[in-house]
Amino acid sequence: MRNILLIATTLTAAACTVEEPAPLPSGDGGAAGTRPAGEVSLNRYEGVLSAGTECAILTADDGRRWSLSTANGEDRFFGERVVIDAEIADASFCMEGEATLIPHSITLVGD
Repeated sequence: MRNILLIATTLTAAACTVEEPAPLPSGDGGAAGTRPAGEVSLNRYEGVLSAGTECAILTADDGRRWSLSTANGEDRFFGERVVIDAEIADASFCMEGEATLIPHSITLVGD
């Protein structure tokens, strides 16, 4: 009986032991780091816009495909050649393309 009581007491004490939490990431831009919100990096993309599975798709002249993360009526540009100034999204639900672009402007070529 004493052995059972000793084992039960030891297990209870072990269960109540408090461990130090793991340290938080340092924010040094490692693998899980993201860019600061104020540092937007815009690039220019040109190609033809079309419908995709979840998001609009931009197909560039070199065959590269990019998803567009917008809900601003880009379907009016489907089938048209456009120039898009955009940043690459850190994360997206779009399923197609090399990455997802967040457009800051979409312009028809020739405008």
